[in-house]
Amino acid sequence: MKNLKILIVVLLLLPSCQYLKNKFQSKNDLDQKRSIAQSNYHDTAHLNTFTSIMNEPLLITDSSGNTQQAFIERVREYFKRQFEYLYIGQFVMHDFDQELNRLVILKKSKSTLTDEDTEKINMLYFQLQVARIVYEANLHDLASFYILTLETRLMSEINDDADRKTKTTLVLSQLPKWLNEWWGQKLKIGTIALAEAMDDINTKFIASTPAAARHAVNVDQFIKISNRTRHQAYLETVDPEVMKPFKRLSSHIEGSAQKKYEEALAEQEKNPEKLMLPFFESEKRKPDAALDKLFPSAGGNGHISGNLVPKNTWTLTFDDGPHAKHTDGMYRVLNDNKVPATFFWLSKNMNAYPNIVTQARNNEKTNGNKFYVASHSMSHANLPTLNAQKLEVEISDAATLFHKIVGERPTLFRCPYGACGPMGSAIREVIAKNNMLHVHWNVDTLDWQDKNPQSIFERSKKQIELRGKGIVLFHDVHPQSVEALKILIPYMKSKKYRIISLPQMVTEIREEKFDSP
Repeated sequence: MKNLKILIVVLLLLPSCQYLKNKFQSKNDLDQKRSIAQSNYHDTAHLNTFTSIMNEPLLITDSSGNTQQAFIERVREYFKRQFEYLYIGQFVMHDFDQELNRLVILKKSKSTLTDEDTEKINMLYFQLQVARIVYEANLHDLASFYILTLETRLMSEINDDADRKTKTTLVLSQLPKWLNEWWGQKLKIGTIALAEAMDDINTKFIASTPAAARHAVNVDQFIKISNRTRHQAYLETVDPEVMKPFKRLSSHIEGSAQKKYEEALAEQEKNPEKLMLPFFESEKRKPDAALDKLFPSAGGNGHISGNLVPKNTWTLTFDDGPHAKHTDGMYRVLNDNKVPATFFWLSKNMNAYPNIVTQARNNEKTNGNKFYVASHSMSHANLPTLNAQKLEVEISDAATLFHKIVGERPTLFRCPYGACGPMGSAIREVIAKNNMLHVHWNVDTLDWQDKNPQSIFERSKKQIELRGKGIVLFHDVHPQSVEALKILIPYMKSKKYRIISLPQMVTEIREEKFDSP
């Protein structure tokens, strides 16, 4: 009788338990939907591309009755096309390095570099910057596709969407196989670059949506590799068999990487100063003495390059962070060598990783080594392409958010890609309006293109020898940059170069104290 009463109670409670379970599950689904919705913003073009690809049939049958895969092949080509953009930059970088070698030999022979000498390397550097802009635009497309795939995979479980679940599962299961295939085809540099981009997405997306961890593609084997492997991958990019397919890009269909690059280059060549000022300046040109009166200005007085710096004096700068993994590596290398640095950061990344910002701000107290922080815009947009309203977001709103996080407004700014336009441009006016000096560089490590620490070091060393003084550009968002810095700082110290902070450099140029957070 007692057991019967217990059974009746249980039966009466079961509907309530199921109701509570469904309600709890519904709340979990709602929370997860909200988390996914808030984690990323996708523009209309990215959403349209994703939808178009997702609507492809899994299989198609031709007129002869042969069945072919449609959906997964289109996704595969979509990912592999990123290699085209990367290798365009890789080949231009090799040309840049060859020209740099020539200039170093000229310099060692006591020859004065002519306008023709500097013009050639300036053009190669200009082409590199255009290649980078086109490459990164495509990378944003690819990043959005990967994030949307992860988001859709999670949402398909909640919405019980069998088609989307099948297709996204297929993509996420095939990606590791494709990466292994491309690695085996000597496309290692492309594979490393793609893996690093996916790893960044995994880190950021999983932080906002932990449920994505079980679906994210594990790319550790392609990024946690030795410096020797990175060097071998770098050497393979000049293998004729590797170069051949990419050298033929111009014969591809409409919209190929080469076509987009050539169109972008032709557009920029109409007005090159709209993108950036000359990278190498002729040795005949002496710095304008009036520019030692630096102050926020849309003209030359608001612009800092390496030309006014005392001989054998250098400062190290780092762009694009803070990064969840690699910024801390930069901290360690700089602290081990007791070298100051300035970090030009994106405000959106500072907002995502405030603890890393606090760590930099407290570094002098904790490690006896001073770090400075400066603005690099809100999101690394190509500023010359923006209207007045969007410029305010990228510069003024970025400075406001910077102030909220740091507690002080930035006094130094660096345009993404160095693209500020000519002196007096609308971009420089907004920078000056926010009471900031613009900071360029005269040594580019090219660590944004190069995945090999040794060649990054060699390129940096040669530029340092040619320039004799100035500002070095690194990025604190790449593992190869951390490794290259480990080699470069001891070299600079062995040459008795003076390495000072950027604010100290500005103070010495102005002969008046300059403050920066």
